[in-house]
Amino acid sequence: MKRTIIFLYDVKSNQIKHYNHNFKKLFSDDFSFNTDLNTLIKDGVNALYNKDMGRTFFYCQGEQYIFDVDKMDDGVIIFHGQKNDLEDSSLDGVLDPNKLLRLLADNLPDMLWAKDVNGKYIFANKAICENLLMAKDTEEPIGKGDIYFALREREKHKENKEWHTFGELCFNSDEVVLQNMKNMVFEEYGNVKGEYLILEVHKAPFFDDSGRLLGTVGSGRDITKELQAKRELQIKEQLIYQQSKMAMMGEMLENIIHQWK
Repeated sequence: MKRTIIFLYDVKSNQIKHYNHNFKKLFSDDFSFNTDLNTLIKDGVNALYNKDMGRTFFYCQGEQYIFDVDKMDDGVIIFHGQKNDLEDSSLDGVLDPNKLLRLLADNLPDMLWAKDVNGKYIFANKAICENLLMAKDTEEPIGKGDIYFALREREKHKENKEWHTFGELCFNSDEVVLQNMKNMVFEEYGNVKGEYLILEVHKAPFFDDSGRLLGTVGSGRDITKELQAKRELQIKEQLIYQQSKMAMMGEMLENIIHQWK
């Protein structure tokens, strides 16, 4: 059985708060100035806040460890790691269908979800919980709709009406998909955490094995930067075209003046 290494890191005080016995075995008693540990903490914090799914790989004494990093209350971060035995090909437990589905969904950077016919979540992956709903985990959205999380975000930031406006469209895309009963693609937009966000959203009707309609299933990808770059390129191309057009007109005028003289 693999030994689990657990410790809590306080971002504000830059100190290790609590740790288990396996942590001490890896880093010894004197870990306050341990270079390997400082590297692990730095990489873990970066993985958590740079949307790398909160996972980092750590090398110590010639061995690789995998650490999952999650936020707790009051600026405390929990590190949860295990030795990665590359020679161990056993997948016991991972091949459980439910666990495998969760692992696949939560390791994808795209947002994945499923809703019932009333627009309530019946499944949500880690990406949509962290980047759109601001849910505490993947279980919190179950049985709730988008408006629940939107109102909660606005309540937290009453001073900024534009903090969270995502989803305030003139139509409900879930209803459109159910009315048409076919796969559809949308661009959905709004502010999330005070920043403008554009998602390319794919949605489809969601059926069970017997063909009974359950609701909708969807995926979303952040295309904000992609569209911004595309628009900037279009503006540059338009400017070059106008400059070229003006240059041609200038040459024509010069020719006309020359002939007139």
